[in-house]
Amino acid sequence: MPPPIGGLLSFNGVKLYKNASGYYSKVAQMSLDIVSKYIRMFPHKSRNYVEIGAGYGTQMIPVSKLFQKTYAYEPNNAIFPKLVENVASSSCLSIECYNLGIHEKQEFGRIDGATQRFSIDRNGDVLFKPLDQECLDKDIECVDFLHCDVNGGEWFVLKSAEKMIRKWKPLIQFQSSQISVHAYAIFPMSCISFLTSLGYRGFDNSDPDRYAMYCPNDTHSVIPRTIYTFWTGHNEMSQNRRNCLDQLPLVTEANVLLIDVNNYRDYILQIEPLHPAFEYLSETHKADYLRTYFMHFYGGGYTDIKYTTGSWKNSFDEMSNTSDKVICGYKEIGPHGVPVMELREHWEDLIGGGCYICKPNSIFTQNWYSRMVEILDKKLDLLKANPSRYPQDCSEDGQGYPLAWQEILGRIFHRVCYEERASISQSLPILLFHSYR
Repeated sequence: MPPPIGGLLSFNGVKLYKNASGYYSKVAQMSLDIVSKYIRMFPHKSRNYVEIGAGYGTQMIPVSKLFQKTYAYEPNNAIFPKLVENVASSSCLSIECYNLGIHEKQEFGRIDGATQRFSIDRNGDVLFKPLDQECLDKDIECVDFLHCDVNGGEWFVLKSAEKMIRKWKPLIQFQSSQISVHAYAIFPMSCISFLTSLGYRGFDNSDPDRYAMYCPNDTHSVIPRTIYTFWTGHNEMSQNRRNCLDQLPLVTEANVLLIDVNNYRDYILQIEPLHPAFEYLSETHKADYLRTYFMHFYGGGYTDIKYTTGSWKNSFDEMSNTSDKVICGYKEIGPHGVPVMELREHWEDLIGGGCYICKPNSIFTQNWYSRMVEILDKKLDLLKANPSRYPQDCSEDGQGYPLAWQEILGRIFHRVCYEERASISQSLPILLFHSYR
């Protein structure tokens, strides 16, 4: 919650009350940037936004424009009228404001006028409720973003919202500072540890006082039936390759996203940057790297840009409705399709590497991704000394580039497939391996 009013601020065309330093305009922009990136990545995650500790609305109002509806909570009786005034002046009809505090239990308390911190007091003038109860009472569902800035009491808010968090898995941004230690003897890592226990991981920590976390799960790319495909070269696709790309959404009955040199950085997590070896990789190996990255952190479908032979609808449904399968592909085409010699006799247990659907953040994708990173760690100096010279460069050509054709994908992928073969489905339609160049 912000300090006392010190003037007016025009932000994104909206006049808002602010403190004299203009600090909250900076906070608003950083939060807006983080949430905007998340929604660019997952456009369907723009339904409801819950703001706890809305203050004057300086941070909340610009971000609210990204969502269908916003629920804003501000318990301070002195600040709440200005919040309502700001919302009215912004003409944001999708915002509902409530003069209510959020805490683990329903009880009365007080807000300290100097520190803006709360204390429980049965004779207090502020009602506090658990967020889970408030969501139940007001039928708040489909929460895609939760922002919490309550001067050190964030842990209480998050604990009070555990059912909602588990159900909707929203992007969560919360204040994380030493204020919680001084005010409530709660360390900043407590919020991170709690959310981590619910399957969350870091999304962006570029604002040192406000940490953003997301929960990799089926709702990002599996349930929406999103298929990612990659073109990492600066050259134009051939007409035949373009025909393959155009055919994919029609036949798969899925949403196909082309990730290329113009947009791939939009999908890279601030907290999980590209490996320093990435810039030295061949274009083929860059595509290998990115598909592994996307399958681990976002899940969903991947396909080579080739003609496919059938709808992916049933396979996506299978991945959404089963708990024991974490990857779905087509049955490997034969022993010759396996680049790991000792696994060729087990080819019928494996899936091919041309297309698949993954659940994110599984043991399968973690092993796949971490082993790729381990190889790049070991060969970083060699790659710096011998960077790729052409799109399909590989060590087999004997020109110095240190990575073999299948080294950071096929060799790893099939080993993990064999190790985790009990969690594999082979129901996906196969690709056509001709007439695509």
